[in-house]
Amino acid sequence: FLLEKGANIDDKDKDGYTPFHLACFNGHLEVVKFLLEKGANIDAGTKDGYTSLHDACSNGHLEVIKLLLEKGANIDAVDECRHTPLHFVCITGHLEVVKFLLENKAKIDTVNEDGVTPLHYACQNGHLEVAELLLKKRAGVNAKTEDGCTPLHFACQRGHLEIAKLLLKNRANMRAKNLLGITP
Repeated sequence: FLLEKGANIDDKDKDGYTPFHLACFNGHLEVVKFLLEKGANIDAGTKDGYTSLHDACSNGHLEVIKLLLEKGANIDAVDECRHTPLHFVCITGHLEVVKFLLENKAKIDTVNEDGVTPLHYACQNGHLEVAELLLKKRAGVNAKTEDGCTPLHFACQRGHLEIAKLLLKNRANMRAKNLLGITP
C-alpha cells in the first residue's frame, strides 16, 4: 500500500536501516521477497555498514539468508569494522547458518579491524559446535589479533574449557603470548 502511494522503498532511518534491512533482521521471508520484487537494494549498508545479509545472519534466519545469496548478496560484505556475515553468525552461534555460509564459499579466516577471525568469536562466545566446524574447515587455530591474542586466549578468558580442549587437540599453541606477554 505505501509503495503504491509513492513511498521510497530504500528510505532510511537515522541509523541507515531500510525496511528491507528490518525485514531481514526479523526474518520476515515473505516481506523480504516482496521488497526484492519491488527493487530493494540487496547490498545497501547502514551507517555502520551492515548489509541485509549481516542482519539476517545475526539472528540466524536461514531461509532469508538462502534467498539473499540466491539473489546475489555479497557473502563476504564487510561493515565499517570489517565484520563479515560469518563473523556475525559466529558471535551468535547459529550452526546451520555457519554450515550454509561455508558451503557457499564464505571466507573462513577474514579478520575485522582488530584482527579477530570468526573462530575467535566462536571461542569467545562458547559455541563449541561452531568452533569444531570452523576447525574442520581449516580455520586458523593460531590466528592472532592485533594485540596478539589467539582463539585459545579468547576461550580461556571466558572460561570455555571444552573449547580450550578442542583448540589444544587441534594444535593450538598454549604458549602463545599476546602483546602484553600473557599466555592463554
